Amino acid sequence: MSGCSPENRTSLGNIGGDYQHLRDAVFEAGGCRLFLEVLDNPEHFTDAIVGPAAQALACCTRPNAGGPFSDEVTRQMIRVLTKFIKRQTNRLSKSLDDVVMALGRIISTDTAVDTAVETGITPQLVQLSAASSWTIQYNAIRCFARFASQSRAGMETVIECGGLKSFGLAISSTHFEIRGVGCWVIDSILHSTPAHVKSLIKSSVVPALARVVSNEEELPDTRGEANLALSTLAGKARGDEELDLLVKAGIVEAFCSVLQPSDYRNSLLALQGIIALLEQEWVGQKEALARLKAAGGATRLRAVRDGASDQDHWQAIRHMAQGILKAHIPESSQQTRV
Repeated sequence: MSGCSPENRTSLGNIGGDYQHLRDAVFEAGGCRLFLEVLDNPEHFTDAIVGPAAQALACCTRPNAGGPFSDEVTRQMIRVLTKFIKRQTNRLSKSLDDVVMALGRIISTDTAVDTAVETGITPQLVQLSAASSWTIQYNAIRCFARFASQSRAGMETVIECGGLKSFGLAISSTHFEIRGVGCWVIDSILHSTPAHVKSLIKSSVVPALARVVSNEEELPDTRGEANLALSTLAGKARGDEELDLLVKAGIVEAFCSVLQPSDYRNSLLALQGIIALLEQEWVGQKEALARLKAAGGATRLRAVRDGASDQDHWQAIRHMAQGILKAHIPESSQQTRV
């Protein structure tokens, strides 16, 4: 490996990343094996070799139009990458970003995720998801996105290792990339087990989601993902304690902020969430209604009812808005006669 220049290592990584049919060929010919040899035993190499090897492997695992590496190659990579991450020494921290990035790219199947989980890497990834480096944090959260989409067992290990706190930090991040991935992961968790939903409701995630939804300057996709998560939580919450936690986290105000006659998806999700909170019998129902009124809910509901499109798919939203007004804010339910 010492005889292979940094430029040549980068070129090999680019070939593996740009040409799917050459990926395994590069590996079998010894290209990726060189990178893995260095990362597997970094103490035997200088920083001038370890850094370029990590960069080249990150290039080689770049997303492209083709499929993933073979199962055998993937297993070897996961073993080496997770071993490297577990070391976490000051000297190796410079290459950690590329290594975590590469890991997140190759665990693209349920088998790959299970292989990664079996290495015991989850606690280290949870730790890195709260790292001071936003790029390391982002790549660690992307690993969890793979866990969430490919393996329920993998996601359970994340939650057991304290991952929910990290998700709350991610959704509160000043970097839109991290917020976006964090919201997506939460949406995926909500479709897993009831125990996960209960854990989410009691975590710092819900206030963070409410802040994202209430922020009109947030990216539309991220705001939509956060709104979907809150609406799903409202529909799944049961009992006074869970519903009270949602309301005190600002969920009602968040729903009001996205009620717009020009935004079908977010208005539908918000209306579904409001209905779930107001039509269950629970001790905080009056507080939820008071918050709805204080947040200008009546005005926004009327705007959706009266200003939404006449197209067929909007009719349900118009009726939902009027139904909430009539049942809970009757003084504002009168429709203007023309």
